[in-house]
Amino acid sequence: MIALLLALAFSRTIGERKFKPFHPKKFRPRFPHPKIPVPEESNDAYSLVIPILRYEEGFRSSPYYCSEGYPTIGYGHLCSSTRNAPLSTCPSYISQSDAERLLSQDVSAKTGSMFQYSNINAAYNSCTERRKAILISMAFQLGSNGLSKFVNTLKYVANKDWSRAAEGMLDSAWARQTPNRAKRHAEVMRKDSCSTYGWY
Repeated sequence: MIALLLALAFSRTIGERKFKPFHPKKFRPRFPHPKIPVPEESNDAYSLVIPILRYEEGFRSSPYYCSEGYPTIGYGHLCSSTRNAPLSTCPSYISQSDAERLLSQDVSAKTGSMFQYSNINAAYNSCTERRKAILISMAFQLGSNGLSKFVNTLKYVANKDWSRAAEGMLDSAWARQTPNRAKRHAEVMRKDSCSTYGWY
């Protein structure tokens, strides 16, 4: 009888261990952010900024309002320059390939408009290709006029004072609005490395 009771107790203990709930979250590896593809074609600013913007903007096939209330679609493509304009100003759907085409056009347009501002031009010409890509990304998000208002930051960039330039980027309304994006951009500006994006 005693042997039978011991056997039942042992089997219950084994059963409880066997069917104990498993919590996979405890075992998930943690990364600061997912890696983005390494640019393959070249290391110029244009080739670098495209994957950065893919990561920062994300892709949406349907229209939505950006954080500032502008109708947007694809990879952060503004459909109207009027805040709170109807979402119907965007197409109801966009394919990823068409969104890629719009992203390329938007980057080209922003890069061209940046040089209308002497302080952006001076800063850009002092930068490496990675840092140029960050300025283009900022102009993409803020507009070239918005970027031009980073007067002290752009002055630090022009003078190659990268630490103060990074501090200026983080001490801004832009950084308070999109803090993680600003931190990643400031890190590239400070170190001239895209390790914050998962590649050199």
